[in-house]
Amino acid sequence: MSGLLFRASLSAARRSVRCCSQSASSSMLHKSNSEFHRLGEPIVLSKQPREVRVSFVGLNGRVYVDIRRYIVPEGDTEPQPSSKGIFLNLEQWEKIKEQTDDIDKLLQKAVDPTYQP
Repeated sequence: MSGLLFRASLSAARRSVRCCSQSASSSMLHKSNSEFHRLGEPIVLSKQPREVRVSFVGLNGRVYVDIRRYIVPEGDTEPQPSSKGIFLNLEQWEKIKEQTDDIDKLLQKAVDPTYQP
């Protein structure tokens, strides 16, 4: 996703959080007294049985990136979120994006110790 498109998506997500946090919705998920909203459709990185999804989440008027493994419990047909994942605020997400070249180099070195950048 290009930077401009990503920023536009975040702006729309922020507007959606502000709008949704002011009125209750049937699609809203609640965690204790916090308002928790899935914003848009998740991006599926890998399919079942160990599905990984990336989604935007609105929580208490802020936007987060949720990268999580989903599993299909025995006897069920719908994937459910597992505890295996990471929940990043937008500042953390931006820092990860800025460091992708360094992360790629470290990964390449871990896979191939003879790798020279």
